[in-house]
Amino acid sequence: MATHLVIGDPHCTPKVSNDRFLWAGRLAADIKATHVICMGDFCSMDSLSTYDRGKKSFEGRRYQQDMDHSHHALSLFNKGLGKHKPRKIMLHGNHEDRIDRFVEENPELEGTMKISDLNLKNMVGKKYHTNNLKL
Repeated sequence: MATHLVIGDPHCTPKVSNDRFLWAGRLAADIKATHVICMGDFCSMDSLSTYDRGKKSFEGRRYQQDMDHSHHALSLFNKGLGKHKPRKIMLHGNHEDRIDRFVEENPELEGTMKISDLNLKNMVGKKYHTNNLKL
């Protein structure tokens, strides 16, 4: 019998501790989840937000901090899993897509910023982009 753990919009951000990802990994191991599915927006990518760009509240956000924090969150999740090895599926949400949209609006950054910077394939094993899903 399959057991699925579905995680919706965790919005990993340097503004919040990553401890919850360790706990989520432990939960997946405890319930012996055969599949772990993140519904997208794993990373908030605050550094690329257009919502409050140019405002005082935006200052201090950095792309590399977003990347480092996301990599740390995924490593904690995997640590929480221990020896348990469920199938992990990561859907890209609109927050991950901020990377592609930012490069589209700033073509001089082509090749320097890309979704693969998230390293999801190595950390998750299998990933899907929401635009490629067939329902």
